[in-house]
Amino acid sequence: MKKIICLVLLIISVFGLTGCKKNVLDKITKKGEIVIVTSPDYPAFEFTDESKSGQDKYVGSDIEFMKYIAKELGVTLKIEATDFDTTLALLSTGAADLAISGFTYKSERAENYELSNPYYQEGSQGIIVLKSDYDKNQYNTLAKLNVAGVKVGGQSGSLQFDYITNQLPNATAEAFTKIADGLLLLDNGTIKAVALASSVAENIITQQPNKYVFLEETFTVPTEETQLFVLAAKGQKELITKINEIIAKMIAEEKYEVWFQEATDLAASLTEKK
Repeated sequence: MKKIICLVLLIISVFGLTGCKKNVLDKITKKGEIVIVTSPDYPAFEFTDESKSGQDKYVGSDIEFMKYIAKELGVTLKIEATDFDTTLALLSTGAADLAISGFTYKSERAENYELSNPYYQEGSQGIIVLKSDYDKNQYNTLAKLNVAGVKVGGQSGSLQFDYITNQLPNATAEAFTKIADGLLLLDNGTIKAVALASSVAENIITQQPNKYVFLEETFTVPTEETQLFVLAAKGQKELITKINEIIAKMIAEEKYEVWFQEATDLAASLTEKK
């Protein structure tokens, strides 16, 4: 009898979990709220304005995109902020409905999560170094960085970190949690370079043009790895289908480019105030 009861409970549990996955969009609609997780340390995509508080302090082009999604769904937006390498853990546990944090294509992400259609082209992927080192011709090429004992930093869990290990195999790959942490390590000489997307690097250099340089030579990267995607938990196809509809409308209205430029200007202004 106990075995039968256990079997019944197992079947209910399995079907219950399956139902939850299939009805995430319904859950969002009924609750009137969508929870999106991000790592707000990636200007101009997502970063913080410390002059503001609560949810309002999260700014950037991806944040505007989140607001657009919530508006199209007719629900309120709740942003969950965490470190980049733990964003997908929150998504997997159901603590968030979507993850938007400058995610590019990785095969393991495609295998373990539902990926939307691409919503933006991030640009080339490469290396930022100190201008003082660059001017001395010390670390002005990838070859000069691809040397034993030279430390190159990349954000933990990012595609850029993978590029270091795969395309600079002789260098030592150093992981950091936040972009600001990586720049601090670069500033104090702990590492000699930081791997970044060109769009993010350009934003940093615009703010401090006399301090950093983005190398002309970039990583060899497939086009699909420069595109950005929204992620949902595996099985949430109904939700991703709806997100794809929203992305198509956003692209047709050419909104993201406007948001990105506004976010770039905002990031620059916040730096000037410091």
